[in-house]
Amino acid sequence: MSETAKKTIRCNAGAKINLFLDVISKRDDGYHNLVSVMQRLELCDSLEFKKVNKPGYFKLVCDRRRMPTDAKNLVHKAYTALKLRYPQVDGIFVNLMKTVPVSAGLGGGSSDCAAALVALRRMFGLDVSDDELSAIARTLGADVPFFINGATALAEGIGDILTPIENVSALHILLVRPRISVSTKSVFSSFTLSEHHPDVNEMLSALSKGDIDEISSCLYNALESVTAGLYPIIRDIKSEMIENGASGSLMSGSGPTVFGIFKTKEAAESCMTVIKGAHPEINEMFVTETAAV
Repeated sequence: MSETAKKTIRCNAGAKINLFLDVISKRDDGYHNLVSVMQRLELCDSLEFKKVNKPGYFKLVCDRRRMPTDAKNLVHKAYTALKLRYPQVDGIFVNLMKTVPVSAGLGGGSSDCAAALVALRRMFGLDVSDDELSAIARTLGADVPFFINGATALAEGIGDILTPIENVSALHILLVRPRISVSTKSVFSSFTLSEHHPDVNEMLSALSKGDIDEISSCLYNALESVTAGLYPIIRDIKSEMIENGASGSLMSGSGPTVFGIFKTKEAAESCMTVIKGAHPEINEMFVTETAAV
């Protein structure tokens, strides 16, 4: 084990939203080519990694009872991927404390995976660059490389070709995750490609200006029509956000989480109170901010 190895590492794994998501074409491998603007949030999971003196040992525990902690979990997959390349990655106990909603279009699992890759690199003093770590991340999921570097990025390809976007102003965000289950695979299967493709450069220009109203006017998610068609509550929540102070509102990823952009934290909290009253069955709502680098 390297002299730089750490016995305990604590880290956060932030959620993300898609400020812009367009589906360009279907690939021969069954995936789709996308153009997206991904934005990390302050809302995050917490992870603690401990080095234990037990050769061949890896254990993951989570405070969410229904969260798999076996080889299906992306944190476990991150460990396995590094272990194959660096045998010294060994003897690890991980405590995952979830805050980011699961299967919500917020990238929580991918973020946890990226956090594990970064933490284990540090714990074992691995001589692995960010680019090399991103290449490993790419084998674990299309969104995972985004969480290795930066807070805002233009994502292309299947979402893994990233161009960092610098100096994005902080935005106040309200997240509402309806109590419905959405299959990303089913959403893409039901999606019909369009010849109309909004210009992502308009969103990039709005972000560079930090103009909230302009950013809000450029919000776009091609998948929203599919998911909202199946679950009208998504449109209901969007309308309620706009009626109660949001500059703009959109579904993130393939859903079902809906986010609103607000000019103040107080405005976002006020809107959350209204939506809680209208939807007492929804227990996952968060006021947060966009994260900086």
